Amino acid sequence: MRLCLTQRLGKNMTFDSTIHPLFKPFGLKLPTQQITTLHKTITQWIWFGATGGYIEGDSRAGKTTAVEMLSTSLKDREGNILPSMIITVPERDNKTVRAIHLNNCVVAGIPFTARVSSDALSAAWCFRIAERCAQEESNTFVLFVDEMQRLIPKQFNAFAELHDKLRTMGVLLVVIFLGNRYESNELITEVQSNRFSHIRGRFFVHSTKFHGLRNKDELKQCLSLYDTTFFPLDSSISYTEHFLPQQFLNDWRLEAQTELIWNVLDQYKKDMGLESVGMQYVIMIIKLLLCDYLPKVGVERLCHEMVSKCVELSGLHHSRFL
Repeated sequence: MRLCLTQRLGKNMTFDSTIHPLFKPFGLKLPTQQITTLHKTITQWIWFGATGGYIEGDSRAGKTTAVEMLSTSLKDREGNILPSMIITVPERDNKTVRAIHLNNCVVAGIPFTARVSSDALSAAWCFRIAERCAQEESNTFVLFVDEMQRLIPKQFNAFAELHDKLRTMGVLLVVIFLGNRYESNELITEVQSNRFSHIRGRFFVHSTKFHGLRNKDELKQCLSLYDTTFFPLDSSISYTEHFLPQQFLNDWRLEAQTELIWNVLDQYKKDMGLESVGMQYVIMIIKLLLCDYLPKVGVERLCHEMVSKCVELSGLHHSRFL
């Protein structure tokens, strides 16, 4: 017979709920089907010798979180973990190649002076990456560039330069860009022109789309993770059980509520003309249910209206304006 949460911990042992992943900003990372598919796609690009690619997705679909999760588990054909780095393109009035090299050095923790040249910045970054690859015994380095839509075409030359310099050091630089759907369309169209054929051939031959939750099956897989992901990691207490211990002991599972929750989400999705529901909103909806509503009112009162209220509070209905 399974013991409920309080029984397992004992009377004097309680969790500090503020440190639970559901309460941490950016702390909840669930291996959804989309993330698994993206991992396989990027792995194929690398194994086939691609020098880059482009991931397109709606705002708040979960692209950044997905890359944060998979970036530490990409492997070469021999099964060795590949070193990688994630940079985010900042919004700047002065969009230059130097700004890219400067940002790269900041992320890599490379000190520099105010008047340092673009050449010196790119060289310093390449030496740092080459050293890291030598330490990790890898001849491939993966650079993820988030918020690609903030770039202008000429700034792609910065990544071509880095690719060329690292090649002379025996390192293959694979650059994978992440961009918001629609916002990146004009930039992609311009890069496809003959004027930027050297950029297109290196970084934009391969592309894929990243979605939020599109159907009931994807939601079911996501909800099942709350029932089977443990916290603390070395315990057997799932996220669902943490917040609903007695109900979980009585065999209540979040996954079993898929039909009800999807019916609500699907209606919003249709009314708003969305292809998918962004993971940011799904995570907020489930957080509200697990942490606020259900522990207070009881799982037997879970209904269409309660889920709708959580959807409204998540901000999903405002996402059409993002």
